[in-house]
Amino acid sequence: MPWSVSHFSVAPLAETVARSVTVITALAAVFGYSPAAALAKEALASDGRVADLVERQGLLEAAELEKLLTPSRLTGV
Repeated sequence: MPWSVSHFSVAPLAETVARSVTVITALAAVFGYSPAAALAKEALASDGRVADLVERQGLLEAAELEKLLTPSRLTGV
């Protein structure tokens, strides 16, 4: 039987996505590669979330950031 979204819990997936620095790839198109890479490095160094850094630096509004970083958009599920 093929897997489906119903086999996964959304809350842990959302937390995993939020904590992963790989979400920066979704933001590279918005900020450009070098600024995105700098954000990723800062997130790794501080053990912070990319989204928190983006918000704190005023780079995107929370609603736009949430739209860009939804697990379903990032995974195509």
